[in-house]
Amino acid sequence: MASRKRLRDNWGPVRGRAAETASAVASDPDPSKRPPGRKDTRSWCRGKAGVPHQPVIVFRPTWTRRPQPACEWAADWIGEQVRWHCHHEEHCGPCGKILRTRIADEECPDYPGDPAQRAEAEREAAAYPEQWRAWAQRHGRPKPVIDGPQKYRRKRSA
Repeated sequence: MASRKRLRDNWGPVRGRAAETASAVASDPDPSKRPPGRKDTRSWCRGKAGVPHQPVIVFRPTWTRRPQPACEWAADWIGEQVRWHCHHEEHCGPCGKILRTRIADEECPDYPGDPAQRAEAEREAAAYPEQWRAWAQRHGRPKPVIDGPQKYRRKRSA
């Protein structure tokens, strides 16, 4: 079979090989079987084939000396929303692999929390617009435009 490469001295059109490939595929009497897909070893506990993880909800560890934060209702600092802030994650019991770092509010063992705490967070969220307005009055205004002499040069004697 002749080479289909374009030579330096041959500037003619190069024919496509689509028809040639299609005829070769059609003439093959026994098409090869597709190779198997990759094994999903992420879902295996301790790397053992077919052994599923056993999910357990545990408190997220912190690496500070402060006491562990508790799951609570808190106001978002951006707006007037009150959200449930959960500090739990899902681990596998036998192998300890972290399966999920965020769990749904309904899955948290401490949910729905204390109604008095939620009411306090809602009062805090309602006060945020006034706090933002006060902050903007103190820090949010731009500096005035400087016009006129700056008076930083030393006077020269004439």
